[in-house]
Amino acid sequence: MSSSTLTSAGLVLIATSLPGALLLLLPLPALLLLALLAAFAFTLALLLASVISLIIPPLTDSAPWSLFLVTTAAEALRLALFAATAPLRAKADPEESAAASAARGVAEGVAVGVGFGLMLSLVGYASVLIDGFGGDADTTAIYTDSCPDMNFLAVAAGLALAFSVLHVLLSAAAWAAYGAGWTV
Repeated sequence: MSSSTLTSAGLVLIATSLPGALLLLLPLPALLLLALLAAFAFTLALLLASVISLIIPPLTDSAPWSLFLVTTAAEALRLALFAATAPLRAKADPEESAAASAARGVAEGVAVGVGFGLMLSLVGYASVLIDGFGGDADTTAIYTDSCPDMNFLAVAAGLALAFSVLHVLLSAAAWAAYGAGWTV
């Protein structure tokens, strides 16, 4: 194997390490299924934001509006996923303690965050790799004029990991808030 292949594989592992590890550690098949549904929901949010951007072209000219659109679509689908799984939560043991119910809610939120984070890492970081390599298999680093001492591919992998952590933490918090009756 060439050094560029090993470097690329290492950077992909960095970008997907947290959601990938948590996906393997989810204790129940139901949580794994919830994580996969969340990954689909995040992909659907990206598709929805893309369609809206095509319908309203000025939105694609502004990065803040594009980010707002993607974030709004993702949060709407996170809330829809919570609502869609409500019948499953209603079937929970009625004698379950408040602490056990809260722990289950946090576990479900973490599973949703894992799905969102994994898709963000795969979709976002894969596009950076594809754009970066541009068909050149010998490329192991990209440097920009604004930051000539840092490898952009490594920075992008770190950012993908950071956003995965944010998705897991924010999903756990949102899931708990939704369960307590809070809405957006």
